[in-house]
Amino acid sequence: MHPFILRFSGLVLWRGIIFILLGLLALCWPGMTFGILIILFGFYMVVDGIVHIITSISVIKQDRDWWVTLLRGIFGLLLGVLILMAPVATAIVLTWYLAAWLLMVGILEIIVAIRLRKKIQGEGWYIFNGIIALIAAIVLIIHPLSSAVTLTLLAGVFAIVMGIYLIGVYIRLRRRHSREHLQSGSPAAGH
Repeated sequence: MHPFILRFSGLVLWRGIIFILLGLLALCWPGMTFGILIILFGFYMVVDGIVHIITSISVIKQDRDWWVTLLRGIFGLLLGVLILMAPVATAIVLTWYLAAWLLMVGILEIIVAIRLRKKIQGEGWYIFNGIIALIAAIVLIIHPLSSAVTLTLLAGVFAIVMGIYLIGVYIRLRRRHSREHLQSGSPAAGH
């Protein structure tokens, strides 16, 4: 396993735990203002950016792709600072971006269902998903800030799913490392 991946696999675990905690917080207190979640996200982006910058600098000699992690860190840090400087504007823009994305997804789901109706089964579900996405987009466009509680709940669910995914990645990395370690120490490996 690449030393960079092994060395920073704990970071994946901590990110997963933080995502789950933020998700639970959002689900337990949906009345918490969207602005507070935006500020928490801004702080997370700043910390995540700094960690990625430090990580990239610490592996310059071992990893020739260190600059990718550096760019991610710089972008995350800058985004976090911008979010913290203008949380309300960020909330409105984020709501509009989400509405635009849902609008696009809704339209594409319906188009795919119609175009592939003879090749797939269950195209009604694609159309249903597309209609739900379109309705959600319209609600967000009409009431961008009053949809904050709903967005908070959606963000909470997303954060929990992302956290579980990251913890799963950590577990798979550790298992792979353990298997490689056992194989390299076995007589069949020539030791």
